[in-house]
Amino acid sequence: MPSFKKVRFSKTSTVVAPATPALSIGSLSGSSNGPITPPNYTTTLPLPGPTPYGYTYQGKSRSDPRSQYGYSKSSSSYGYSAPSIQAHPYLEGSSRPAISYNLLDAPSTATAHMEPATNPPLPSIILQAHHLPWHIRIIATRRTYVTVWDVLEQLYSTLRSYLTQPEYEAMRHSERERATSAYEQRYRRFRSRTEYNTEKAGGMRRVDLLFGRTTFYGLSKPQQGYDVWVLNTG
Repeated sequence: MPSFKKVRFSKTSTVVAPATPALSIGSLSGSSNGPITPPNYTTTLPLPGPTPYGYTYQGKSRSDPRSQYGYSKSSSSYGYSAPSIQAHPYLEGSSRPAISYNLLDAPSTATAHMEPATNPPLPSIILQAHHLPWHIRIIATRRTYVTVWDVLEQLYSTLRSYLTQPEYEAMRHSERERATSAYEQRYRRFRSRTEYNTEKAGGMRRVDLLFGRTTFYGLSKPQQGYDVWVLNTG
């Protein structure tokens, strides 16, 4: 008979086993509920090498007006543009973004992060990503408008949320396999045994639905409609 892997959910009292060879969900008592986690393996998994955390500003030439926090009127490299609202240069969609940021890591603070995320400033914006089944609404927290910090911090906190049972069950079998692989890559990147074990025990999170494509490539506007921004990742 084939063996089944077990996963755990954090905020549910009843867990149902799906008929999939990659992962299965065993029934858990109320006292043993926990986050979604893959099975324990008999083999020892190697720890990865060091990886950079947070993000760094890549820098613009002085001839580039965006280096002075101006707003470019040209379309992004993703082929999207908005006629009236533009993203801050730090957030502008591009294959070579102004900042190097991984959505797995918490953003740091800097003065420029308090600048408006859009021009003109907006009290809230809505983001969508290709593999996420829901939109992410970013709201102003420290100013009357959404700042660069609001976008990065709320993106991180939203994607760090635990993957729920309904979200897991809504995925196709192939998507579950890709999300599980992304989860395993996420905790294996830590060299510290403590961080490795903590991240692994935390279980699957919404960021795993990006299937490992967690490098931030900025925001861009869809070709039709101007109320939702596209979150570009790679």
